[in-house]
Amino acid sequence: MTQTARLKDQIVNVTELRAHAPNVNRYHFSQSQQAKQPVSPSGILSKHPVLKGSILTERSASGVVIHMTNAVAMQDFMVETKIEPCVRIILFFEGENRFKYGPHSVTFRKDSQRAKVVTVRDAAPCHMSIRNGDRRCGLYVSVSPKWFAEQGLNSAALEQRLAEHLSVSDWSLPRHLWLHARKLLDAPIDSASAKLGREAFALSLITSWLGTIEEQSTAQAGHDSRQGLRFCQLLAQEESWSMSLEQIGHQLGMSSATLQRYAHDHLGMSLTQYLRKQRLAQACQALYLEQISITEAALMAGYSHPNNFSAAFKRHFGVSPNEIHQCSLNALLTRH
Repeated sequence: MTQTARLKDQIVNVTELRAHAPNVNRYHFSQSQQAKQPVSPSGILSKHPVLKGSILTERSASGVVIHMTNAVAMQDFMVETKIEPCVRIILFFEGENRFKYGPHSVTFRKDSQRAKVVTVRDAAPCHMSIRNGDRRCGLYVSVSPKWFAEQGLNSAALEQRLAEHLSVSDWSLPRHLWLHARKLLDAPIDSASAKLGREAFALSLITSWLGTIEEQSTAQAGHDSRQGLRFCQLLAQEESWSMSLEQIGHQLGMSSATLQRYAHDHLGMSLTQYLRKQRLAQACQALYLEQISITEAALMAGYSHPNNFSAAFKRHFGVSPNEIHQCSLNALLTRH
């Protein structure tokens, strides 16, 4: 079932705007100058002009929602709603839009060939404020997260995006899609072929976005693989075991958080734990083979106090530094 609503270059009052806006049952209007006075369809303000221009909302049989607006505000007003889980692609051609999704405030402005992609995982309140004289010319395409599964569109990259809540990202879309979207706002919209054209455009837009996130995921995987190799190669070198986390991060060009992620992925433990194990193993070998003092071994392992070193050594190897010759070196290092 396809539902289409259109107002062409005319005055739009509150009642009409309710009838033609998405999520109609959840919208609430009030004039800024009468902030606490809700506007109901039967109220005296319902006949007051709100917009001058055109607005269209269309839900296709496939579940894609297209919303197009090309209008100027004739008064200050606010819109409050509850936005359901969705992926929403927003193209803005003129003016600006000020939204508040949950705790996040976002301003959409004209940005040639760039769209905003909003991901909503859980239902959340949405607030929009519009000032008298604001011009809004834009196109929105929305689908629910379930829509992708229904179409058989499943991938790790998509699942990761759908798991994000109230995220807003920029997307540089292909120029032909940007130009096509702009033409849709000016084209006749009453015919059946026009409806099919809008749905075809929306599906092309979503398909292109899916291709982009898959490419980004592949590129990131390749980058992670190269970075992971560099990480492992550096930590295989004994000189790295005496380095601080800051020094390792600087050499690899990684933040502390990234270092820890790579450590858990490639080492199965934190980087601090790994370095401590390697330093203790070095100290153990030096004690066993070179017969250095416990104080020297403690400094080698990064401990300023021999007692702290001895306690850590026994926890790790099961024997104190003074007892290591009761075991073979191989048995000690195997425990390591």
